Amino acid sequence: MLIGEDYPKLSFDFAGLTLLEPMAIVTNFIMAGVAFYCAWRIYKWEAVRFASLWKWFFISYGLAGFTSAFSHGFFLYLGWGSKIPAWGFGVISIVFMEFAMLTFIEKEQNRKVLQFMSISKAAMVMTLAFNNWNFLPVAINSVVSLLLIIAPTAYVISRKGVSGMRWIVTGILFLIPAAILYLGKINPHLWLNKDDLSHLLMAGSLFFFLNGVLVYQSHILASAMKRV
Repeated sequence: MLIGEDYPKLSFDFAGLTLLEPMAIVTNFIMAGVAFYCAWRIYKWEAVRFASLWKWFFISYGLAGFTSAFSHGFFLYLGWGSKIPAWGFGVISIVFMEFAMLTFIEKEQNRKVLQFMSISKAAMVMTLAFNNWNFLPVAINSVVSLLLIIAPTAYVISRKGVSGMRWIVTGILFLIPAAILYLGKINPHLWLNKDDLSHLLMAGSLFFFLNGVLVYQSHILASAMKRV
């Protein structure tokens, strides 16, 4: 185990190419696969805007994981430019998540102001990340948004009796170890470093989010049927 520093990047040869970080490739593909599965599950039963925005969260999150697998593995050939889609989709996914929670704000003017703030924050994060080729602004944005915006909002909404929100809060709490591992540079093993383990925790959290969305949507549809 290494704490406060990272293991050297693993490399391997494939089809005459020297690729990096095999476990990052695998865990990013796992994360992408889970995200696309969640998007498909919502697409099958999509009925409310809240669910639609979560669907786009899962799609953009899946694209972040998918492109990240290549940006890690083919870094020697693609360089820092390969981080643009991976980091960009990651930031965009947070915007969709924030927009989803903002659907509970009844006053349209207030909702639009907060949506503008969300987009502006995302633009600032991407500017900082791409200007310095540093993932830290992307990571901090995710942590701040999840812990200080999404989780408290979901908790308050759940206290009002809205179904499914507790699953979303649980999913965010499930991610706290990932934030601790990454920001604390806690690497359990050469073949399962902080990034790899964080990816697996992120993939697991998506099932909590999916369940929250499906429970909420089922509640809305059931309520609508009772009024018919």
